[in-house]
Amino acid sequence: MSTDLRVRRAGSALVVAFDRPEVLNAFRERTYGELVAVLDEAARDDTVGAVVLTGTGRAFSAGTDLKEAGAQLAAGSDADLVERTAALQDLTRRFTGHPKVIISAVNGIAV
Repeated sequence: MSTDLRVRRAGSALVVAFDRPEVLNAFRERTYGELVAVLDEAARDDTVGAVVLTGTGRAFSAGTDLKEAGAQLAAGSDADLVERTAALQDLTRRFTGHPKVIISAVNGIAV
């Protein structure tokens, strides 16, 4: 299965690298789901002390993949935009309420 994240252990740290360097690690809809799953797993794992977020290539992340979002919105309705916004808000709440330390190792562009 293809994934937008590369996950590895470094001691007690879980290193999560956004892995779409060809689009500056822009987040697709599925990237949000994958990151939520990794964060949930890290929260349950007593051997994880911290989660380190980074990007592959020359960018940390360009943010939402606007090509994908635009195509979905053109094919859908305003409800799709509301759903996308809710997913981003959910991810933000997971960061701020996460029981582990979350560190961003920002390289290059970060939006």
